[in-house]
Amino acid sequence: MEVVGDFEYSKRDLVGHGAFAVVFRGRHRQKTDWEVAIKSINKKNLSKSQILLGKEIKILKELQHENIVALYDVQELPNSVFLVMEYCNGGDLADYLQAKGTLSEDTIRVFLHQIAAAMWILHSKGIIRRDLKPQNILLSYANHRKSTGSDIRIKIGVIYVKCE
Repeated sequence: MEVVGDFEYSKRDLVGHGAFAVVFRGRHRQKTDWEVAIKSINKKNLSKSQILLGKEIKILKELQHENIVALYDVQELPNSVFLVMEYCNGGDLADYLQAKGTLSEDTIRVFLHQIAAAMWILHSKGIIRRDLKPQNILLSYANHRKSTGSDIRIKIGVIYVKCE
């Protein structure tokens, strides 16, 4: 197991990867039922403008909203930055749309309301969420069950933000 602060993960528990980071499912070392997502960012892949600044990290840690992915901890090593975040058990909106096809108006309304609520909170804090697209909108199922749209909580991640 790899250790990041109070959390741990196995490299076998890969959740996803992107151009700049790899995300693993992890857990708290003492509270083992507390699942988290641990994003590992190789500093070599980041330009200076993309490196998270202390002020931005502080703002992200303070953001608490049901439609925003919570940031629990940040650990910086010489070659990597580790972000410990809320684990969303439902994948992303792009996969959901591909699997479901056409959505009902009620489901669309619920999703749009949740996205708008998250964006309003971010904007009120002076945070701009760039690159908002279905692949960057995460889903979290209530009580870890997959069913109707009303049981799904939309989660917006806000890593790589511009604070003004």
